[in-house]
Amino acid sequence: MNERLSLRRAARSRPGNTAPHFVNRRVAAYRATRARAAVARARMRATTAVSLKPHLFALDGDDAVLRRIAEIAAPHFQVLTTRDPRKLLAWLEHYRRVDAIVTEHVLQTSHGVALLESARTMRPEARRVLLTTYHDLPSIVAGLHSGAIQHLVQKPFTPTELLSAVLPEGALNSQPNQHRASA
Repeated sequence: MNERLSLRRAARSRPGNTAPHFVNRRVAAYRATRARAAVARARMRATTAVSLKPHLFALDGDDAVLRRIAEIAAPHFQVLTTRDPRKLLAWLEHYRRVDAIVTEHVLQTSHGVALLESARTMRPEARRVLLTTYHDLPSIVAGLHSGAIQHLVQKPFTPTELLSAVLPEGALNSQPNQHRASA
């Protein structure tokens, strides 16, 4: 016991160390908290500047299709792409301004129609687009009738087809720099 006290006294009596050790810890903790808060504020400012555009979430099993969607929609949306339906559902819960959801019809772990049905209940104001090659026509028709699917885009798609599905009515014609399909 006496050894512990003498070690504490020795630590306090070091040259240049005028405050008790617990004060130094509190000051260090305070400074670390302030530094973390400053970093959080900087991140918030950065994400606020980026998130002025509405979000478009894209889900597809093919990375090339996801890159193409992001390339086409980037001038109009902040595009988030994924191959995981659970991640897309988490984004739907987390992000407030979601203007469009684009998903492939045939997925490895779920179906695009079921995913758009969930998206409709979570974000009814978001435009819901299904990319398809028409393999399962009965489920597509059921999704159209239920309102889960608002727009249907056949693969392979052109930039004009995709933009006309994800942008609000008339917005494609009012864009001076619209993408054109190559011949």
